[in-house]
Amino acid sequence: MPYYLVQAGNALSKVSPSGVQTALTLPSNITVDSTQRMQTAILGDLAVVVNSPNENISVDRFNNVSLLTPRAPSTPVTLAAGASGGLNGAYQVKYTFIIKDQYGNLLAESGFSPVSATSASLVNQLLLVTNIGLSVQPGITGRRLYRTTTGPGSAFYQWIDVDSNVATTVADDLSDVSLQTITAPTDLGSKPRFSAIAAFANRLWARTYDDPDNLLYSGSGRIFAWSASQSIPIPPAHTDITGITSIIARRDELGVAKASSFHVIRGTNDTNFTRYTVAAAVGVVAQNSVVVVRDTAYFLGNPLAVYSWGASGIEDISSEKVKKFFATDTSFNRGNFSAAVGAYDPVLDSYILLLSAPGQTTFGYWLQYNLTDKTWWGPHLTSEFTPTYVTTLADNNNVQFLSFGGSNGKLYQPQSLKSDGSGQSAIDFDVRTGFISGGTPSTWKLFNRLAIVTEVEAAPAGNLQVIPTVDGLEGTEDATLAHDLSLGNEQLARLGPGRFVKLRFRQNEANQNVVIYGVEIPFHELGERNR
Repeated sequence: MPYYLVQAGNALSKVSPSGVQTALTLPSNITVDSTQRMQTAILGDLAVVVNSPNENISVDRFNNVSLLTPRAPSTPVTLAAGASGGLNGAYQVKYTFIIKDQYGNLLAESGFSPVSATSASLVNQLLLVTNIGLSVQPGITGRRLYRTTTGPGSAFYQWIDVDSNVATTVADDLSDVSLQTITAPTDLGSKPRFSAIAAFANRLWARTYDDPDNLLYSGSGRIFAWSASQSIPIPPAHTDITGITSIIARRDELGVAKASSFHVIRGTNDTNFTRYTVAAAVGVVAQNSVVVVRDTAYFLGNPLAVYSWGASGIEDISSEKVKKFFATDTSFNRGNFSAAVGAYDPVLDSYILLLSAPGQTTFGYWLQYNLTDKTWWGPHLTSEFTPTYVTTLADNNNVQFLSFGGSNGKLYQPQSLKSDGSGQSAIDFDVRTGFISGGTPSTWKLFNRLAIVTEVEAAPAGNLQVIPTVDGLEGTEDATLAHDLSLGNEQLARLGPGRFVKLRFRQNEANQNVVIYGVEIPFHELGERNR
């Protein structure tokens, strides 16, 4: 059964599609920073959580929370000849710290310890290993020993697992032919705390806080394997303290963005991963604003606008219609754009962008971009709760829906009723048109009776307020006109003389639907009297 990981304050929980919440027990010494948002990725059946925990962690289907990659042992083992056994020759050993689940499946493995000194030459004896290091890290379930076949210079092969984090001695005489047939992995290694992560090409890709200009990637299918050689530099380097701002996974490309550049990674393995620059003047402002829908990514970018990245490249999808939302400080707090959160609404087929009002850092509004007809809607708001996050979830029947997280620790789902919350408060429908000139903008006209066509609503449906502004660009609103929503088609009063008309439509009755099909404003130009 699918599940969701939820961060509420400094706690992590697993939530089922039916809403059952299970608190996750974190390993000792692992804490979650409530001021940071978790970043997640899924590879295989493991979910990886970074950024908000003080260590990178993974969560399996049995609710085990583990270190993503333990730190490597710092001391070598000591080798000696043991009791009678089946080994002959000299050997070397190195080891790792490992974490297994309750069924013996490997969840994590550290990098290697230093290689031991060469043992004495054995003659039909056991190889005795002492001074096997113990780990102070939480959750370590054992040590994995790797051994050469004969003497120094030979390849290492997986030998034996010393379960528990207690025993420091083991003796064994497993024959060379019984060792693992594949040599010791070359991709093991650990990295500091990640700030961003994504899954692509059967690997995890990440950015660290201390090396933000380099894109790191894990071993194939191995979330815990982070070799030092698995790194791709993303230019330009050392131009700011942020470095990589976003990692975006599409089907065949991995997007890697900085504040003012956009790159892609193409390839399938270590031998052919290649970076390409696709935009030298467009970047990503907010990691959490990124949403991928039908293999097209949408994000809040720089220069400040909303962009799409798909098969046709990167496109600005907001400046033509709603540029002032992002180019001015009148609608939103642009200083808090880096915290913006995006999501996909499958019911309305829309990209949702959660933003802060001017002067605010909490989220108060959201915008909606319809992917079908390419129209912008909003700003929307709710008085029922204070949003902290928005995402797409699915129920037990895998039906997707939009869900908001509230500052009160609850999840909210949009309802079909045209009201705000369980209290059935009205949602203020407040829409303004642009200035309508009706011809030459500088010419004065006489605007006659306004005709409006709306969807017919069941009586008593209430009224739609129509508030005209007639005259110049700085004109003030005139008297409010009332359109009966049960009529569908109605002529209202004459608007009067002016160069422009601007209309405001408002309806703020609870559960009242409003659909406007169009308006008609007959007019004729006013001439000048001859003197």
